[in-house]
Amino acid sequence: MAHPDVTAPPIKESHWWGKNRYGWRLNYTRNIPFKDYVDIYDTPATHIERKVTDLNGKPYHPLITGDASVSTLWSNDRWWTHAENCGLRAPRYVTAHHVAHVLPQARVIVILRDPTDRLYSDFLYFQTTKTDKGQEIFHEEVQKAISSLTDCVDRVGVRACVYNATIAGASKVRLRVGLYSVYLREWLDVFPREQIHVVRLEDYSKAPRDVMEGVHAFLGLRQLTGEEAASALRGPAANTRRAGDRRLGGMMGGTRRLLEDFYRPYNEELASLLKDDSFLWHH
Repeated sequence: MAHPDVTAPPIKESHWWGKNRYGWRLNYTRNIPFKDYVDIYDTPATHIERKVTDLNGKPYHPLITGDASVSTLWSNDRWWTHAENCGLRAPRYVTAHHVAHVLPQARVIVILRDPTDRLYSDFLYFQTTKTDKGQEIFHEEVQKAISSLTDCVDRVGVRACVYNATIAGASKVRLRVGLYSVYLREWLDVFPREQIHVVRLEDYSKAPRDVMEGVHAFLGLRQLTGEEAASALRGPAANTRRAGDRRLGGMMGGTRRLLEDFYRPYNEELASLLKDDSFLWHH
């Protein structure tokens, strides 16, 4: 968003595609219509319209905008409310299909972190009281979540379980969010590979400028000058954990081994899908 040719909507994460169209912010009491989502982009649309340059004798609008809702990648819990999925055990169509239908030329950026580290960070962030978190509590919740999800997958298959809100809601750890290969396969089924750009968070933390330049090239944006790049990278390359959470330390070694064993086949599938072994996250 620090790029001069990117104009941001007033709401960074509307979560409309994944869950808010079903009324997530309203406790699912009513749906949020597509028109309300489009209205969010009135101001960016005005900015795009007003900035015009000449491109081979024709007017060209260089500005672009986007939606940074992370849930768009994986959230499909209300799939059963769609007529095309009625009566099915697992969805025939998910959010990826809907986005591709409405925005077939969309460019999708996905940034992924080692799913084991992601889960612990996620747990500490969303459990806000001291009594609800700690190394032992995390370990117990991981054990329960793995057991529940594995049992379900053995019975009815991974897609039926990953998109099962009841199973997800019964756990304090969002284990399923780290099953990246399941979600990315949906997106790669409906978008050409060249329209999906996947980045590792670890690479961004180590070399933010290189990753940023890759993203700009993917979006067709001009490369920034040295001064512009320095300004864009002024912020931290990673979020800072709360002081109280830092005092809790890392997860227990046994928990890490448990999670790495669980995620390993999904990471292997992801690396194969993207033809990139760095997504194995070997330590």
